[in-house]
Amino acid sequence: LPPDQPAVTRVGWLRALVFRACVTTPRRLCENLVTRGGHAAVTSVGYTVGMLDQTLPCPTDPIQIALRPRRGQFLALLRLACELTRGALILWLLFPRLQRDDRRRHIQSWATRMLLILRIDVQCDGEPPDAVASLVVSNHISWLDVLVIQSLMPGLFIAKTEVQSWPVIGKLARASGTIFVDRLSLKSTRRMAERSAEALRQGYCVAGFPEGTSSDGADVAAFHANLFDAAVKAGGDVQPLGLRYVNSHTGV
Repeated sequence: LPPDQPAVTRVGWLRALVFRACVTTPRRLCENLVTRGGHAAVTSVGYTVGMLDQTLPCPTDPIQIALRPRRGQFLALLRLACELTRGALILWLLFPRLQRDDRRRHIQSWATRMLLILRIDVQCDGEPPDAVASLVVSNHISWLDVLVIQSLMPGLFIAKTEVQSWPVIGKLARASGTIFVDRLSLKSTRRMAERSAEALRQGYCVAGFPEGTSSDGADVAAFHANLFDAAVKAGGDVQPLGLRYVNSHTGV
C-alpha cells in the first residue's frame, strides 16, 4: 500500500456474544504477488492465524495494490526484526521482575509499535473498557488479531499447543505467559480453564477465539463452550469484540 494510505483495522465493542462480522480483506497477507507495471495483483491470500495450514482464497478479481519501493520494504523488515528482538529482550530480561500493570503497559506499547511498522491503523467503534480483568472473545481472521487486541486490552492469550513449536513466535508466546491448550484433550482444556480463571483472579485480561479457528469474517461459527468456563469459575466479565480489516486503498 502507498505509505500515505495505511490499512485500517476496525474494532467493534459488542454488547452481545452473537454477531456477524463483515467480509474482510487484510492488507498484504499474500502468498503470491505478481508484479504488473509497478503494481501487484493478489493471486492468493493466506490468513495464517494460529494455523499455518489454513489459507483462504482471495476474490476472483485480483486487487491492484501499490507495493513499497524495495528500499522501503527492506527498512520495514529491518524495523520488524529490531522490534521483535526488543520484545524478546523485554520478555526474557524485564518481565520476571515486573508487576502486572507494568507488564500490561509493555505489551500494549510493543503491540502498538509493531502495528505502526506494519502500517495498520486501529480504529475503535466505541471506547475500550477500562483496564479490568475480563475474558476477551473475538472472531479470528488474521495473525494480526493478536497485535490488535494487545494494543487495546493487553493481557494473556489462549493458543493451541502447536504454537509452542513455531520458530521465534513460540518462544515469545511462552515468555509472555500464553496459556496453551490441546482441544482434543479433555485434561488440557480443563487445565486451560483453571489457568485462565486464575489469571482473571489476578487481574489480567485473558483473550481467546471461541470459534477455535480462523475464517474470512463473513460469518461466525459455533463457539467452544470450554473457553467460557474461565469466566464462570472466576466470576469475571466477558468482553466480546468484532474485528474486520479494511484496505484503505480500495475500501474493501
